[in-house]
Amino acid sequence: MFQSARSLFENKEPDSLIILSNKEVNKTESELQNKIEYYKNKGTVKNTVKATRNWVTQLEIFHKLQGYDTPIEMITDI
Repeated sequence: MFQSARSLFENKEPDSLIILSNKEVNKTESELQNKIEYYKNKGTVKNTVKATRNWVTQLEIFHKLQGYDTPIEMITDI
């Protein structure tokens, strides 16, 4: 059953409080971190990353072959 934090602290019975050990807390944090990483990576499409990397690499090669001195990141006018 759900209990609010306030009701837990108002309850004076020591047996009713759940105290987690450091090992359990670390396990919970580790599981949470794994889930966060999973959902962060789930939104990334692998082919898009590969295609973008390929496109940028080809653009840099073209840039060098044409003799441009300005880094691509510094170009502001299109």
